Amino acid sequence: MRIRVHIKVLLLLNMLLLADGLYAQSGSFITIWGGPQLTRMPNNDDYYSSQNDYAIVPEETFRAGYGFDYINNFQNTFGWQTGLTYSREGQLYSADSVGVNKAFTSEVLVNFIKIPIAYRFNSPYTDGDLLNLSIYIGGQFTYLTNVQSVWSNPPDTIPAKYRGFDLTTLYNRLGFGMVAGTDLNFHIKKNFWVILGIRYDRLFTNIEKNGYNFPQDFPNSWFFPLSTLKSIKPANADMLERPATLPGVVNVHIGIMFQIGKGNPPVPIEDDNPGNDDNQ
Repeated sequence: MRIRVHIKVLLLLNMLLLADGLYAQSGSFITIWGGPQLTRMPNNDDYYSSQNDYAIVPEETFRAGYGFDYINNFQNTFGWQTGLTYSREGQLYSADSVGVNKAFTSEVLVNFIKIPIAYRFNSPYTDGDLLNLSIYIGGQFTYLTNVQSVWSNPPDTIPAKYRGFDLTTLYNRLGFGMVAGTDLNFHIKKNFWVILGIRYDRLFTNIEKNGYNFPQDFPNSWFFPLSTLKSIKPANADMLERPATLPGVVNVHIGIMFQIGKGNPPVPIEDDNPGNDDNQ
């Protein structure tokens, strides 16, 4: 009967309309984001070592990170992303004493450019929804741009021959690690979202050059961990035995997202038995 054909057409139209809403977040997007972050450069050797008569305490260190991401959702719920991140990181240290009743604090600052490549999962989204959730995880390439030993109290003595020394020389510029995070995407209007997110990343490769040939007249505070005073001059063998330092970051950010390209429309459902209904 032709009425069955009409019903099938209506059902097909309904499925296409629903699918059209479901692929509303497929396509390509650009996000711009930034926010504060908690950074760490943990190393078990920093707590107690043969060079110090006291315990160094790594303190909570807050800096900032920002960047942009390119997102390609090849389906409404699945996609991939890459981008460029500028991450300001470091580690604040403190200790009870240096020598006799002299407290000190110091800080090493490191800045990175990072290129993430991540797999992305999006919760279902249809036209008219206020928000949806995205989760991503993947790998990340890093490039160390600069290192700075900010301050120390009491200050270390820096020989004149080392003034202007590039502290980045003591570190590995290239690294590889992981990145993972989640975003809440608030749909404001067509092709425009506001995002609130949290992102975690960590290096898998040692940031420090433990094999660097440290001159023995080097300032004490420039031996690892950089910026901290030492009660005994470290030796190169001490640096070689030092465990890997693997920086990590937890970033909380806000940003905006623009859709710059539409996804592929759904493929129409073909009738497996064309012409059968017309003959009934």
